[in-house]
Amino acid sequence: MQDIRVELLKASDLEDILEFERINKAWFESQIQPRGDQFFTQNGVLEHVNECLLFYKCQTMLPLVVRNALGHLIARVNLHCLDVNKKSALLGYRVDQREVGKGIASAASYHIISMAKREYGINNFVAIVAKNNIASQKVLAKNGFCRTRSFQKYAKISGEYVDCYEYVLDTD
Repeated sequence: MQDIRVELLKASDLEDILEFERINKAWFESQIQPRGDQFFTQNGVLEHVNECLLFYKCQTMLPLVVRNALGHLIARVNLHCLDVNKKSALLGYRVDQREVGKGIASAASYHIISMAKREYGINNFVAIVAKNNIASQKVLAKNGFCRTRSFQKYAKISGEYVDCYEYVLDTD
């Protein structure tokens, strides 16, 4: 696996995020629910980054970016619905299509889980993944997640409803 840096999202990441999301738009939309067209503008990404940073300040989200040795943004990893009282969070990540299969999602997930445990005392992590997304299921299993249940027609991807699995990691 290549050298990566996992860092907290910052306002100055706006241009890199816009490029990352635009380049990978079709790839992401084949894997997860699409973002609206408004997102793929300077203002759309600015609003997204500001919202993520506000949620971070309120301790309800941990938004991170992943960069390669050259400083290029190659992935994002986030904890949503972070609840310090319940010690739980929802894991999500997206990796540049050109970087898939290099262990980046596994390493970034490990990093954010370790960080959340250390800084917030989070010990229960949940992830939802499409049943046909075998690569993400492997990432979750590699990080100790166990499949707990399934949902029919949970998400709409490429215009069709897909079934999903819930994966849980309880480190308590």
